[in-house]
Amino acid sequence: DGYSLLMATSSTMSINVSIYKSLPFDPQKDLMPVALYARVPFVLVVNPSSPARTAADLVRLAKQQPGKLSFGTSGTGTASHLFAELFKIQTGVEVTHVPYKSMVQPLNDVLGGHLDYMFSDLSPALPLIRDGKLRALGVTSATRVPTAMEIPTLAESGVPDYEAVAWLMIVTHAGTPPGVLDTLHREVKAALAQPDVREQIARLGMIPQDTPSPEELRRYVASETVRWRKIVEQAGAVGIVCYEDETGDVTLVFFHADSRHLAQTLPIGDCMQPGVLFGPIQNLPQYRRVLQLRDEARDAGLVLLEGAAVPE
Repeated sequence: DGYSLLMATSSTMSINVSIYKSLPFDPQKDLMPVALYARVPFVLVVNPSSPARTAADLVRLAKQQPGKLSFGTSGTGTASHLFAELFKIQTGVEVTHVPYKSMVQPLNDVLGGHLDYMFSDLSPALPLIRDGKLRALGVTSATRVPTAMEIPTLAESGVPDYEAVAWLMIVTHAGTPPGVLDTLHREVKAALAQPDVREQIARLGMIPQDTPSPEELRRYVASETVRWRKIVEQAGAVGIVCYEDETGDVTLVFFHADSRHLAQTLPIGDCMQPGVLFGPIQNLPQYRRVLQLRDEARDAGLVLLEGAAVPE
């Protein structure tokens, strides 16, 4: 009807369909793009004490000690995770993923020297970069960000052809009458073209857009979904899922990241409900505990198959 609008993220529109086993809606069938609000570049940051001064330096460090470097994210399957996975794929480094519940937690651990690097959205990282508390190795966009021209792109910093940005899109119900959709698009497009609006968007670390048409945006969402599905599959970013075993007394919590399968038995009450995503591991000690549980399960001769632990 044109009265219900949503500011949707790229995760909502093009990534979550490849992360969650089931969603209550299909972004491409149930939602219709109205306008592209902004693109959201991320930035690769390290602690100032790191010997890495460019992305190429970080790649060399990682290849000198495979599996030793760790990176933090705001959760499995989030943009910060998948941008880091794309970095891994393009550079061939072997590093350890540590997922958290928010962007603040891994930023704090990079600041504290507990993590080697992370991909952060620019807004919270930029003040820390300019205060000298973080070192920026490159932004993820294809071009430098107008409000942070001092930071090179990752392509300039040693990772050729790297490009990955999140985005915000205004959407409405699929089935909205074409005339209503056209009016919405026209009015939003005009509003987003106002200099003060563009200035405010840029001030938040985002890149204002001259929005394409709803039909062009629909095709863009479809192409982004295909692109990120491939990266999700390569990364093994399936998250944590709870399953009830045949006794009904325990669940198995599976965490599949970086092509590793991890298992833990927990009471049913500790899981939201069988068969649903349980949420990311919250901190480094918890992650190490799950790695330990994986090794114990492997030593016990267990493998994970279709949500069950079975003897090898």
